[in-house]
Amino acid sequence: MIPPWILGTTGAAVALSVIVLAACRSTNGGGEIVPQDHLSFEELGGGVTSGITTAGLHVLRDQASFEDLWRLHVRLQLPTPPTPEVDFEDSMVVAAFAGQKTTGGYTVQIDEVVSVPETAEQPGQVIVRTSETVPAEDAMVTQMLTSPFHMVLVQKADGDGVLVVE
Repeated sequence: MIPPWILGTTGAAVALSVIVLAACRSTNGGGEIVPQDHLSFEELGGGVTSGITTAGLHVLRDQASFEDLWRLHVRLQLPTPPTPEVDFEDSMVVAAFAGQKTTGGYTVQIDEVVSVPETAEQPGQVIVRTSETVPAEDAMVTQMLTSPFHMVLVQKADGDGVLVVE
């Protein structure tokens, strides 16, 4: 089942294409296996109080882009935390946002980051597998707006980011 937050603003067509891309990630058009590199990552932060209220995936490869995203992310916090230092020569930041929720009990977690190198048949990809926790219908949760997020520092890799929610 596709979580509601991915369908919210992106629509069923985009969600379906993400699933199709994920299913095709390990072979090229001719059925040949394409090597994948599972990237290790270090947590930069996670929680439920992001200033970014739209669901989405961000792959950031330079300091200016990261500072722009960070500024939006911490806009509701006082005092505003400084942007973490990142060596973008060797690393990149991957950030997943679940969008704004009407209660607590929701989380998003980056579980795996995989680099699929470019081939003659397809461009390179950074596949990000995430999982989301959704509270049970009868769960006791905080009655406040939340915006779950998870950010990780990953070894630099080429390709566009593809979100796979499991």
